[in-house]
Amino acid sequence: MKKPVLGMLVLMLSSALLASCAGRQDMMQPMSFTPAAIPGGQYESKLTNAQVILDASMTMGLHNQKDLLAAKNLVSSINRSLPSGLAVNSGLRTFGHSDKQSSKTTELVYGMAKHSQSGFQAGLDSVKSAGGTSPLPQAIEAAGSDLMKGDIGKSAIIIVSDGLQMDAAPAAMEALKGKMGADICAYTVQIGDDAAGRALLEKIAQAGQCGFATNANALSSQAGMASFVEKVFLTQKRVAAPAPAPAPAPAPRDSDGDGVTDDRDKCPNTIPGVVVDENGCAVKYTLRIEFDFDKADRRRQLQQRALQAPGRCIGGLPGAKLRGEKLSFTSARFRRRAAYCQ
Repeated sequence: MKKPVLGMLVLMLSSALLASCAGRQDMMQPMSFTPAAIPGGQYESKLTNAQVILDASMTMGLHNQKDLLAAKNLVSSINRSLPSGLAVNSGLRTFGHSDKQSSKTTELVYGMAKHSQSGFQAGLDSVKSAGGTSPLPQAIEAAGSDLMKGDIGKSAIIIVSDGLQMDAAPAAMEALKGKMGADICAYTVQIGDDAAGRALLEKIAQAGQCGFATNANALSSQAGMASFVEKVFLTQKRVAAPAPAPAPAPAPRDSDGDGVTDDRDKCPNTIPGVVVDENGCAVKYTLRIEFDFDKADRRRQLQQRALQAPGRCIGGLPGAKLRGEKLSFTSARFRRRAAYCQ
């Protein structure tokens, strides 16, 4: 009975040891981030310039460079979340450095240039190892020089760091704010959860007066990454207001008052009262009235036709008057002729 019990104890201890190792391995893995899928057609850049400042100092290199790798993963995700073709000048600056990386305390590894996802990523990939002190104040000052060399417009500095051993950084940000005023905002993203580091990074963001401080954990989801990128880089694309409806065309005129508008009137300046056709030209009537010799009474078979003739045509004959069924003339020379009028 002792051997089976001993075997079970060994198995339990082995399982606990393996689980502990697995847990430690998980703790040693750098954070990963999911890029946001932001449709380019809905947004445009609210910035002229943006520079990411990446902490590559010694404290970021602890635990097999876990924090440096997490910071690089985060910056890469920001880069891949920016809509393709975004019109912004970008740059990537590092500070700290091991001797393997650079002899400079701060170095611009990409830009400033029109943003290119591939170019920016190549600069990020060139950062291989962390080491040295944490000269963030010098990096902020150098970033200000980068931003003020070209087109000075709305600019942002995004600092990705653990916030450790850089006490003079808030003052450096205040100095840059004094030079650039409303054109500069500062955003900080903390790697890790050190309370002192968090407090210092918050002071840097406050010195910028128009940015904010956050933690990498808040950006680990796709939604969190989208929210950060939109707040820092983007604004809703302005939609052009629709063109005003054209003013209604003025009503066509009828200058001569004949009932046919000027645009269709082929006979302008018609005498008032004259009957016209669809072209605005006077209608001609021929009225033949026959009388028995020396009589003023119309022939019976012509009575109805005469009554249907336009009254003014008859009235247009000098001295002609139509009364009931009789037509009389004051001038005898119109009694036996065809009456023509228009």
